Amino acid sequence: MHLRLALNTPAPLAMNRPFRHTARPLQFKIEPFRIRQETDPQYAEKMWTVIDKAIDDIFGHSASGLSYEELYRNAYYMVLHKFGDKLYAGVEGKVRHRLAGVLASVSAEDGAGLLRATIKHWEEHVKAMQTIRDILMYMDRTYVVQAGRPAVFALGVSLWREGVVQPLHKRLIDATLSMIQADRRGDAIDRPLLRSAVRVWADLGAHVYTEDFEDPLIEATAAFYRDEAEALLGERDCGAYLRRAEERLTQEQARVQEYLDPSTEGRLLRTVQAELVNARMAELVGMENTGMAAMLSASRAEDLQRMFRLLSRAQDGLRLMRTVLGRHVTAEGTAAAAAGAAAAGAAGSGAGDGEDARREQIAQAQQQRAPAELVQALLDLRIKYDGLVATVFNGDRQFRSALNAAFEKVLNAASGFAEALSLYIDAKLRKGIKGMSDEEVEGVLEGVLRLFRHLQDKDLFERYYRSHLAKRLLSGRTVSDDAERSMLQKLKAECGYQYTSKLESMFLDVRTSADTLRAFRAQRGDAARIHGVDLTVQVLTLGSWPSRPEGGAGDAAAAADAVQPWLPVEAQACCKEFADFYLGAHSGRKLQWQLALGTADVRFEANGKRYDLAVSTHQMCVLMLFNDRERMTLAEIREATGMEAGDLERCLQSLACVKGRNVLRKEPMSKDVREGDVFSVNDKFESKLKRVRIGMVAAQREGERERQQTLEVLDQHRKPLVEAAVMRVMKGRRRMEHSALVAEVARQLAPRFVAQPARIKQCLESLIEREYIERDDGDRSVYTYIS
Repeated sequence: MHLRLALNTPAPLAMNRPFRHTARPLQFKIEPFRIRQETDPQYAEKMWTVIDKAIDDIFGHSASGLSYEELYRNAYYMVLHKFGDKLYAGVEGKVRHRLAGVLASVSAEDGAGLLRATIKHWEEHVKAMQTIRDILMYMDRTYVVQAGRPAVFALGVSLWREGVVQPLHKRLIDATLSMIQADRRGDAIDRPLLRSAVRVWADLGAHVYTEDFEDPLIEATAAFYRDEAEALLGERDCGAYLRRAEERLTQEQARVQEYLDPSTEGRLLRTVQAELVNARMAELVGMENTGMAAMLSASRAEDLQRMFRLLSRAQDGLRLMRTVLGRHVTAEGTAAAAAGAAAAGAAGSGAGDGEDARREQIAQAQQQRAPAELVQALLDLRIKYDGLVATVFNGDRQFRSALNAAFEKVLNAASGFAEALSLYIDAKLRKGIKGMSDEEVEGVLEGVLRLFRHLQDKDLFERYYRSHLAKRLLSGRTVSDDAERSMLQKLKAECGYQYTSKLESMFLDVRTSADTLRAFRAQRGDAARIHGVDLTVQVLTLGSWPSRPEGGAGDAAAAADAVQPWLPVEAQACCKEFADFYLGAHSGRKLQWQLALGTADVRFEANGKRYDLAVSTHQMCVLMLFNDRERMTLAEIREATGMEAGDLERCLQSLACVKGRNVLRKEPMSKDVREGDVFSVNDKFESKLKRVRIGMVAAQREGERERQQTLEVLDQHRKPLVEAAVMRVMKGRRRMEHSALVAEVARQLAPRFVAQPARIKQCLESLIEREYIERDDGDRSVYTYIS
């Protein structure tokens, strides 16, 4: 070894410069290691002989006496003197020869024995190659890098695959997969052996593991579960099938953790999912008696949740479930609506002539209950599926949208549902919420809103609701003012202040009427009773109140031209005195008496007993006639009262044809009132009640003819709303294309009703004729606002 030191010292100081001392550190330079000796022609061969024998000893498990330092130095010298290729080729040849013997040894084995022998030799091979790699470390760092050859250990792995794995590949794969399939069948297997066998494939490298082991594993897995799916489908039990599928996925996940490489998990689970679930999901979901529809009907939340979990991993799986959900809810809701309509129709048919009046009362009671039962059935259905969507489907927004679409389809297809919903609320606010806590009342009202939100024709509901509200307010038969106002606020929050403006005006009228009545009575002082009549007046705003709250959905404005019945003299005097008082206090106003909305208490004596009859104003007018006459025909009563035929017939039916309320007697007796019928006072009338309430006989729901009339009136009311919406949009946009304008107008009107494109087009034509808008000369599909 030669070491040469070079000392770098400062240059001699120049005498003509001022002295400056600068301290610089000494720097040492060590030259590369050099060996200077002549190469013996047999030098490389001698060194390889030593290494060759050492490799034999390493593979033969007799390497304890080897000098690794000497072996490392020999390999180092061979590489240093340009014999690296000889050394590399020699090692490769030794390993190949060794593996040929291994192949011959393990080939005699089969099945598990083959795996054990292969694993044993692999572990020995790995250990030997690690030792050889350490001896040849210098060759790995220099020759291998320069020559672009595989490193020593990588060479050993590659030669193992080439010399052992490839010749035995099918037998090794079959043995390994056979154990895995046995495990899937539930048979006992040697798990440590299987884990070691799989680890050998992984040790050969990711690429080898994937191509030589994982690909055949996935193929065998697909075939196994394809056959199992066929067998399970034969049992025709969707719930059991899904439980088995989920169990299988869990088992495969456990197998990965126990003896497979973690990289296999995703691909393996996807294969099981594809064969057991994805390829069968349409058949599973639609399976008769046990599929999704049956699960929904029986509220089998656990099975539905499992289906949701499994199909959420499948392409279009959740879309399929949403389709089935929507279809099932639509069918179930339609069936409930049809049952409600049938019940109402059966109840409405009533009893025939001469049949017991009690049966007629029962039929009328059933007819009154039918709307409430229909709404309650649909509300229960909504609550049920809201719960399923929230818990089973994790509140998924798209499932909720499918549910909403189904209910919207059901409710808007159900004939007269807007009226039925209003009647349901009416029944609840009259007496249905009596005894409930505030929280329970809020729950009832929120439930109503769940259905109300799906109504497209909300303006139609508002007309019915206004009619029923009017009857509650005027008769004082509402259970809770707070509940009434809470419902009003909910409708206002849902549809806006314009939607509830008339309803709020009705509440305001009730409050101001109470103040007006107190002022009227205060003015009269002690003479509060006028001609023996105690008068109570409600002053209603024209246009806010319906004209006939007991049966129709018309406006009070329509009653201005209605025929007013004759009033008894006592009642006429009362009305005149109040009118004089009110008009004197409010000049410029006009009073129009709405007798169809009024009620009266009439004292009635029969069979030695006294009763107080709570009747309508129309009924009071009829009853007062019999103070002067004992018997009257239908024609005589009509002439005396001046009432319309329909009103008079219902009035007489309620007074003469309802058992327990029949204060009049009709000859001949039947449920219908006909020309020629004669009426008289029923002096045999008896009731356990001192106060007898006699309601007007009227259908609780509109008939088809009345409903069509209501819709026609409603359509006329919608026309100015559509025109106003068009003008609002055009005033803001100034210029707009037809389809965009129609879409925007429909969107703005959606909170109240569905504006049909044909109706919007008619309004556009009308506005063009009146020169509010015009068509563009260059493009007839574009409208321009006329300032």
